[in-house]
Amino acid sequence: MRKQLISVAAALVLSIVAAAQCGAQSVGVIQVNIPFDFQAGNRTLPAGEYRIERLSAEMEGIQLIRGSDGKAATLVTTLPSESKDEAAPARLVFYRYGNEYFLSEIWTDGTHGRHLHKSAREKEVASTLRSTEVAVLAHLPSVGL
Repeated sequence: MRKQLISVAAALVLSIVAAAQCGAQSVGVIQVNIPFDFQAGNRTLPAGEYRIERLSAEMEGIQLIRGSDGKAATLVTTLPSESKDEAAPARLVFYRYGNEYFLSEIWTDGTHGRHLHKSAREKEVASTLRSTEVAVLAHLPSVGL
């Protein structure tokens, strides 16, 4: 029990340090056309055009996912992710289990991204089905949007 507590505390400290290092990095706004219904956090959103951005500079870990029609929107909590693939485009990464898609990662460029926590529904489905990773390319919105 004591070893588990120390492990959890160490993981928490490392997460805080990583978040502090990534906290100063800018998370851009992206737009993406998602061709299938999907779950983001605990909400199911319909296929369509979406704009994704951080809620505010002070709350970088909270991302706003908003449909271009204004009808669908949700907030999701995220953790910073980094990659060394500088050539990778802005994209969203989903895990597909059967016919259900779950948003897993938001990448504003090749090196800076955000990772979403698995929802209770995704954990339930993942316990019985294998996942397939699906990437949907995004683009930076034009000035004035």
